[in-house]
Amino acid sequence: MKTNKPFSRIWIIGAAVAAVLLATALPLWALRGLDATHSAQAEPVSLESTYAGYVKLNWAVPGVYSDTLTAPEGTLPDLGRIDLGFLLHCAGANLSGYVDLSTTLVFTKEHTIIPTEAITTSLGVGPAVHGLCGGDNLQIESERFDYLTGAGQPVMRQFRLTGTRVNSTRFTGEYRETLWGYGPQPLTIVGEFDLNFITGVNFAFVHHLYLPLVLRQSS
Repeated sequence: MKTNKPFSRIWIIGAAVAAVLLATALPLWALRGLDATHSAQAEPVSLESTYAGYVKLNWAVPGVYSDTLTAPEGTLPDLGRIDLGFLLHCAGANLSGYVDLSTTLVFTKEHTIIPTEAITTSLGVGPAVHGLCGGDNLQIESERFDYLTGAGQPVMRQFRLTGTRVNSTRFTGEYRETLWGYGPQPLTIVGEFDLNFITGVNFAFVHHLYLPLVLRQSS
């Protein structure tokens, strides 16, 4: 059978990008204190819910996360998984919040906030997110943000989660993240997320750190 070699090369590049993203996470965590924040001054933000979990990365193809994307055929390499958490506020069906940096190593500080009016200590958080949280459906979309890899390569990132409620404290669904700047075309990584409700009271300083798991192919 004739194989599509150009597409195979694109898939290899996509897998490499995902691996680089994971491999550079730990050095970036150490440098978070040096990141410029978008908020010049911390302001009180209404946030009452913390969710934490992980994303299992499955495949990557050219395109943006809003496109209709098709998984590559054949046996795909294991891209591992990343840990992910959010500080969220849900008012009616509208969701807003930020990536919780205490539960992930693959995002950097983008804003400085005061989580509630009762807590006066500022907190560094990741990209801002918005979406829908009504009923059994959940949709979270991030702002587009800059990211510098450990190799010094500047890229832009944006992600989206679309899922449903499994039970009173858990949501699962699809994760898509687009990276701009690795090549002439944007690249989207697709995976599956699993998020659990952690706490809704005075959450800002009680998180645990979930280290990313990187699985490597044996030679």
